[in-house]
Amino acid sequence: LRLKQSARVEELKQRLEEFKKDVFRLHELFTGIPINTERLRKAKAHFDRGEFQEADVVASDVSPDAIAVATINCERLAPRIRVIESDIFDAIDGRFDLIVSNPPYVARESDEVADDVRKHEPDVALFADDSGRAVIEKLVKGSLDHINPGGWLLIEIGYDQGPFTKNSMVDAGFIDVSVEKDLSGHDRVVVGRLDG
Repeated sequence: LRLKQSARVEELKQRLEEFKKDVFRLHELFTGIPINTERLRKAKAHFDRGEFQEADVVASDVSPDAIAVATINCERLAPRIRVIESDIFDAIDGRFDLIVSNPPYVARESDEVADDVRKHEPDVALFADDSGRAVIEKLVKGSLDHINPGGWLLIEIGYDQGPFTKNSMVDAGFIDVSVEKDLSGHDRVVVGRLDG
C-alpha cells in the first residue's frame, strides 16, 4: 500500500526504524488470501539483517483458506511470523505495539468490486454490513484490549470511510488520529495512537 508523503507517514517510518531496536509486538489483522509474498520477502530481509530480533509478529484472519495459504507462505519465507485463525481478536492474546489491518470494508450492496477480485477473494474478506463499516467499528472497539498504551492502530478503509473511522477512533480514546491518502488522492488509511 503506497501513501502520499505527509508528516504522519514520515513519523510512522521513523517509529518503525525505532522498532528495529526494541522488543515489540506487531499484529497484522485480516492478513488475506494470500499473504503478500513480496511483503514476506521484505520481512525476511529485515530478519536476515538481524533487525527486529526481539519482535513478536502475528498474522491473523477469519478465513480458514487465508490461514492455510498464509501458513504455507510464512513457513517458507518468514517462519518467525505466527499465523492464527481468529475472528478479529477472538483468538488473540495480549497487547501489541502496532496493529495494522485491511478489514472487509465494502458495502454488501456495492457493485464496485472488480470481477477478478470477486473471483479470488471470499466474500468474508471483502464485504461488511452497515455500508461496509461494521467490521471497522468492531475492530476499533476490540483493539482497546489489544494495544499497549501509546501503541498505534492503522486501518485501511474505503474512499468514503475516513470521517467515520476517524471519529470512531477518537471516540474510543485514540489520539493524533489522521486520515492518510493514497497516491490517487483518496482517503485510504486511518492512523491513531492509543492514549496513555
